[in-house]
Amino acid sequence: MIINITFDTEKDSQQKLMDIFMMISNAVKTERATNPDLIRIEDLELTVRTTNVLRNKFECVTMADILKFKKSDLLKANNFGRKSLNELIECLASKGFLLKDYA
Repeated sequence: MIINITFDTEKDSQQKLMDIFMMISNAVKTERATNPDLIRIEDLELTVRTTNVLRNKFECVTMADILKFKKSDLLKANNFGRKSLNELIECLASKGFLLKDYA
C-alpha cells in the first residue's frame, strides 16, 4: 500500500501523520475485537480454571478454536462443569459469538 501525502507546513505534517496513525490503530483494534481468530483465550477474562481446561484439554489458543466445540463436548472434560460452561457462554455472547450448537 502506498500513500502519497502533501504537507503544507511541518506542524501540518505532524498532525496529518498522527491522524493517519490513529486511523490505522483504530482499524486494527476493530479487527482484533471482531475477528475470533485474533482474540486469544487469555484476553477473554475467564477464570483460571476455565482458561486452563480450554487450553490444556481442548488445545484452544483463540476464540475461533473454542467456537468449534459443542457444549456437550466441553462438559465431558474434567473440571469443566455447568458453571464454567455458563461463564464461557456469557463471555462469548458479550462479544457477539455463540458455541457451535447455539449458532
